[in-house]
Amino acid sequence: MIIIFCGIPGSGKTTIAKRLVEHLRKQGSVKHFISDELKPPVYKKFFQILPENLGKYDFLIFDATFYKKEWREKMKQLAKGEKLLMIYLECPLQIAIQRNKKRRAGIPEEAVHIMAANFEKPDRADVVIDTQKTAVSESVKKIMNYIKIKKRVFVAIGLSQSLQSKILEWERKFRNLPVRWLAGKNLHITLIPPWYAEEKEIEKIKKILNSIGGVIKPFEIKFEKVAFGPAPRQPRLIWAEGAVPGELIKLKTRIEKMLGQKPEKRPFFLHLTLARFRPEDFKSFPRQILNEKVEWKEEAQSFVLMESRLSRLGADYEVLRVEKLSGGLT
Repeated sequence: MIIIFCGIPGSGKTTIAKRLVEHLRKQGSVKHFISDELKPPVYKKFFQILPENLGKYDFLIFDATFYKKEWREKMKQLAKGEKLLMIYLECPLQIAIQRNKKRRAGIPEEAVHIMAANFEKPDRADVVIDTQKTAVSESVKKIMNYIKIKKRVFVAIGLSQSLQSKILEWERKFRNLPVRWLAGKNLHITLIPPWYAEEKEIEKIKKILNSIGGVIKPFEIKFEKVAFGPAPRQPRLIWAEGAVPGELIKLKTRIEKMLGQKPEKRPFFLHLTLARFRPEDFKSFPRQILNEKVEWKEEAQSFVLMESRLSRLGADYEVLRVEKLSGGLT
């Protein structure tokens, strides 16, 4: 999840964001980027930082005034479908000026007036907090409540017990690698990347998926090698690769259309994540090249709606719905 704080200087962004980080670390990995700690041009750097860090952390927090709408819109574009939570902090100008004077890195009062005068208020902020009336603890609670009512869901193809066992047996040869191997039940092929949905939305999603399974026939999936991915120079995964079956693309396209999900711009790449690790740890690996041939086959007889639950130990997955493939393409 990407979290953006916006508001005039002195509205309380960094104070609340730092307290929020403490709570979010109980659920997963967090990276907090503060505009005051970056040299100009701050937003140009944010536009580089966001795509570079997508997928590396469970929560990315960007803390700045974001007083121009175009900057906020640019961040949404760079999020590439990842859930972006916009938090707008309201604060009377005189209160903000008083707070700014007390800060070690306070900016000139004239700059506060200029930003306040030119501030383009968000039309659809996810969370709006009046920091004059709301304590820091209550502000964090309000944000956490918003995050908790949303479930991080995605559509995938699960693996049979037989293939899970075969993969786990293969992994024993590489147990010396300092990585976090996925449990057998967590192994899956992602069809539709994660997005956030409320409980009532999930019930609608289940009904839509139920209408799809009956018109798609089962098909075979083959994995041919295991390698480091996704970027050869700075990998963070161990995954299995294979050719993309035409039936899989048809299934993915139909689900995207029925759910109203925007197709990814890049071509679909068939992969199965086996393990995760921090890119900065790669230099210490006993081996820098991984190109293991495998012959793993799976008969895709169903697809699933899964929930991704974040914790300090990483993501854990729960199946919310299983839809069998039983029909013929229409």
